[in-house]
Amino acid sequence: MGVRRSRAGGLLKQGWTKESLNVGDKITLIGNPSKGGSAFALLKEIVTATGKRLATGVTPNYGARGGSEEY
Repeated sequence: MGVRRSRAGGLLKQGWTKESLNVGDKITLIGNPSKGGSAFALLKEIVTATGKRLATGVTPNYGARGGSEEY
């Protein structure tokens, strides 16, 4: 499954830095599935293994499938 996210500038406004995520980090992606049924989701938030939540600046948009899903 592919994931789309907001632009880098939007992530910076949410407090992201180049150290926010590192190669090998275990993460949970939270997003809205594609309305068209394609294998993509709009990334809303990332949760790290320590529970830290990293917002993407995308506002909740409960699409055709009725809500957000975790991947």
